[in-house]
Amino acid sequence: SEQVILAKLKYDDKLDEKSPSFVQCALLYTTTFGERRIRVHTLQLPVSSNYVNIFKGADLDTFVNYLARTAINDMSNTTLAQVRNNLVDKCAVPLSTYRKYCATKANPSNLILPEALKLLPIYILCLLKSTLLRPGINIKIDERTAMMNIFAGSLSLNNMLLFLFPRLFNLTAYLQDQEETILLPTITRLSTESLNPQEILLLDNGQFQYLWFGSEVSQTMREKLFLNYNFNQFESQTLKLAPRDYTPEATKLNYVFDVITTQNKSGFLHVLYGAQHGSHEFKFNNYLCEDKLNEIMNYVDFLCLVHKNIQQKIN
Repeated sequence: SEQVILAKLKYDDKLDEKSPSFVQCALLYTTTFGERRIRVHTLQLPVSSNYVNIFKGADLDTFVNYLARTAINDMSNTTLAQVRNNLVDKCAVPLSTYRKYCATKANPSNLILPEALKLLPIYILCLLKSTLLRPGINIKIDERTAMMNIFAGSLSLNNMLLFLFPRLFNLTAYLQDQEETILLPTITRLSTESLNPQEILLLDNGQFQYLWFGSEVSQTMREKLFLNYNFNQFESQTLKLAPRDYTPEATKLNYVFDVITTQNKSGFLHVLYGAQHGSHEFKFNNYLCEDKLNEIMNYVDFLCLVHKNIQQKIN
């Protein structure tokens, strides 16, 4: 489904571990033909007091979606700094519970994460670095408001995670390979360490695609991918991608865009272009979430902060 409805449930009575529990919701809606219908969803869940089993069943996608939406609600009645601090604290709560009850024998100096939530810290860091929560006077109020509307309404569950943590494809070897393939290019790290001046990268966050060219990518390769390539048009975003069958390289690039469009269920492409050290590169760099960005720590330092918060909660 492309629509997300989030509800937080609380049940005060005791649950019997010998029998499953059920959650049921009914959705009343009108079809395009004017028919009123009720769609009923029923979910059966096992009951357990064992923390190991509970963490095995943790749903990372839903939890990140919940944290993002609650952060948006909190922005209306508290400061941005407090929202950011609360988000880091909410990230540490389940991880400290896991450390306390499921990894008691592990060395206290080691950061132990449950398998189902091992990517939680990177998603939280991406959320902190997004236009929604990133501090700084260079972010306009309408940009932040637009991001609130995107997170709260128009993003499906899967697309929200992709928007937070984009895919970065290395196209160089893929385009140079003469063999036909149905596979997508290799995914590389969202870090400046991936920025090789001889390579072509493609960033996809579900909302737009950013085609990045290293400074040493040949003029010949650029001309194989664009119609009437001109650097001034490249910088002004007015270049046209070459159509399928224009060159073998253009055929492969179009295939990648076709697959991305299908996977994202967007139905359209919004492609931006950028050259290494070019005027639009800052847009690309904002999505390299593993690096330090505008005084916001890198991923390694953020893991250390989360680990410190976990130890404080346990102690």
